[in-house]
Amino acid sequence: MNLRSLFFGLLFSVLSLRALALEMSVAPQGRSYPLSAAVEATAKHEFVIWDQRTEGSIWKMGLIQPKVIVGSQGLMEAGVSLFPVGFLELGFAHAVTHRFYYKVRPFDKHECDTEICEGAVTREKLTARLGLAFGDWVVQPTYQMVRLHHGDNSKPLADESENILAAPGGDTLDAYSVVLGHKNGPTLIGLYGRQARFRDSEKKNEAQYVIARLKLEEKTYGLGVGRYASDYSQPGFSVYATMVWTWGQSLALF
Repeated sequence: MNLRSLFFGLLFSVLSLRALALEMSVAPQGRSYPLSAAVEATAKHEFVIWDQRTEGSIWKMGLIQPKVIVGSQGLMEAGVSLFPVGFLELGFAHAVTHRFYYKVRPFDKHECDTEICEGAVTREKLTARLGLAFGDWVVQPTYQMVRLHHGDNSKPLADESENILAAPGGDTLDAYSVVLGHKNGPTLIGLYGRQARFRDSEKKNEAQYVIARLKLEEKTYGLGVGRYASDYSQPGFSVYATMVWTWGQSLALF
């Protein structure tokens, strides 16, 4: 099979899938320590690969989910997730962040004479996520590998996403997180933990939160209270809050 035949075969395979409604969301979010704030807008579409759902087995389906994310922090991201079954997500994304805010108070905490604080940073992201339910209990472990690139390799790179330093020119981040929660109707109460580390610079951070989530029709509210620590910041009390406003209906379980 030549490349042209392969291309058209893949094209017709995608076009033959059943498309579902577009889902869009807007999510303002903020964190007290380390201080950050942003608004992100997401648009995603879903294509059914297979569907054998029943009332007691809503996970028996497969999806392809392309998505686009735009953020007030200068973020533009495009990616696609594969759900071979409803509770497993395998994702890839490419993102570019045009950074402009390290000289804006009160976000100017980095030493930009010795660190790269501005300019464009590109990221390739690989994500693996499980969404498991045991009665009213929910467990969601996630692994993400992020490869960062920057054109200037003269100084360490201040990563605005992790608030730690990456190696000059680029680095690879390994991030592990887990949510353990109990659902009661529209509410979820639980624990969230996360650890991340750059492979080359060996800088790392961690966070632990008690979380609460409330879903009311199109809006989902989230609150977390806990601890943040890193090689760049002293351990400290941290609070984050978010509100996700969603239009449309996704079949993905998370």
